[in-house]
Amino acid sequence: MDQTSVPDNKSGIPSSISREALYEAVWSEPATHLAAKYGVSDSFLARVCKRLHVPRPQPGYWAKQGVGKAPPKPALPPAAPGDEIQWLPANPLPPQQRRRPPTDGPPRPPSHQVEAITEAVPLPGIETSSKQTGKNSLRHKRVRAIHPLIEGAIGLIPIGRISEEGYYRSRKRLLPDILTSSAQLESIVRIANKLYRHLESRGHRVRMANASEHFQRREVDPRPASRQPRYYDSLWHPERPTVVYVDTVAIGLSLFETLESVEMQYVRGEYVPVSKMTNASRALLGSSTWTTQRLIPSGEFCLQAYSPYAATDWVKRWQGKPNTLINQFEEVVPTLEVAPATIRTLVEQARLAAEQRKREWEESEQRRRREEQAKHRLQMIETARSELLSIIEDWNESKRIEAFFREILTQGTDGSEQARAEIERKRVAAWQLFGGGSTIARLPQWRAPDETEDT
Repeated sequence: MDQTSVPDNKSGIPSSISREALYEAVWSEPATHLAAKYGVSDSFLARVCKRLHVPRPQPGYWAKQGVGKAPPKPALPPAAPGDEIQWLPANPLPPQQRRRPPTDGPPRPPSHQVEAITEAVPLPGIETSSKQTGKNSLRHKRVRAIHPLIEGAIGLIPIGRISEEGYYRSRKRLLPDILTSSAQLESIVRIANKLYRHLESRGHRVRMANASEHFQRREVDPRPASRQPRYYDSLWHPERPTVVYVDTVAIGLSLFETLESVEMQYVRGEYVPVSKMTNASRALLGSSTWTTQRLIPSGEFCLQAYSPYAATDWVKRWQGKPNTLINQFEEVVPTLEVAPATIRTLVEQARLAAEQRKREWEESEQRRRREEQAKHRLQMIETARSELLSIIEDWNESKRIEAFFREILTQGTDGSEQARAEIERKRVAAWQLFGGGSTIARLPQWRAPDETEDT
């Protein structure tokens, strides 16, 4: 059985199917038959093939194969960095309970928000065509106006509630790693779109990480640097990190709005920045209010790039107003392009450290087992010794009682049969009272320490 296609014990549906196994399967029988085996529809299976970049037969292929006119099977293309390499089929509902997947895709943002995302703000070092416009111009890859990660995100981010700090806390988790307040939603999405397009124009794929890659997202800290450490448990975080693949190395990307400490005044159940209070409103409130320092979204943004690999510590940050941050893309991209060498070194160091910890743990376990075995052997020796001494003491006691009655029989009677019978009866009763022949019977059951270890 293919180890990459393991059947589920309950449903008979494989719990894990590799790209290679799926490729062989879709070219071995019609999609309708194969989809039924997997418990999905043929259209769903087609989407899985598209997601895993698995070529599949075109309509009419099987009829042509029946008459020997089928086109040759295309080769399976190698997986690019970040591509899914396995499909994990869910346990599907019965056909009558399945819902037809929506055909209109994710919610589209309002037209004015689309214009805000795609407005013509030039990106540093990026050309939108493949023609060279100057002597020192670089030829870049043509990219879409709206990056696939951004499509629909501006409409999905607000679905939820507002956190204590003023950030969107979306109920959706499969979103790009963007943290923002409602006032800066369009600005931060526009910056993210430009950043993702900029990176892809340089040939670096930006996407949400696959669950099978087990990447770790580095937490963001939007507070001012002078603030004391505090854990923010209400900040939204994505289900998977957003990563850019430079060569074959993944680099995590988080874009978030920072916080600033502002003096706030309590006014009718809410806090209002003191800077927005008028003299008339202050006079009206008088002493019935108070002021305090609170953290609120600042309107500035921070881009955090980090290593998503376990036990590696590499992070870079760029911060500023929208235009300032966009202008730093000239610094961001070269920094990310030279980062793989450093991250590879950190990953290798983490691997060696993990192997060292594993060796130390195994050596510690071996020492512990040896100590437990030695302790166990001493206990077995002590137990065997105590039991043997107990058998010997019982034997001595029984011999002493037997000698006592034998002496009585030979010296303490008048020789009458009746007296001898009475003494013999009491001897038997005493023998039974003190265990009788059980002492001798215990010896074969006694085990030496070596015999105990063998069992």
